Amino acid sequence: MFLAEIGDKTFIIVMVTYTDLGACATFLAGYITLCAMHILGSTLGWGISFIIPAFWTKLIATILFILIAIAMFVMAAYNRHPEAVDTAMGKKGHSVTVAVKEEVPIADDA
Repeated sequence: MFLAEIGDKTFIIVMVTYTDLGACATFLAGYITLCAMHILGSTLGWGISFIIPAFWTKLIATILFILIAIAMFVMAAYNRHPEAVDTAMGKKGHSVTVAVKEEVPIADDA
């Protein structure tokens, strides 16, 4: 799970270095962390390919993807507030008005 959050950690590092060190150090910190993330991901992917066959890697990734999608759907269904959805759709809490623009004929002086 830690490896999935490296991109977010890069964003935090960029924010912290910009407020403390300025633009040049921010660019260098972001560049270095993104390069490190790329090297780490490539190295781990390359190393795992020797240990786990491609079929099993794809099967495990597919199963995890489906399980995470189902878990997110279930959490969203349980955390949903019907009033918030109605308010966002304009059914409750505020009214939605539509303004109609009239065409004004232009008089020719010719």
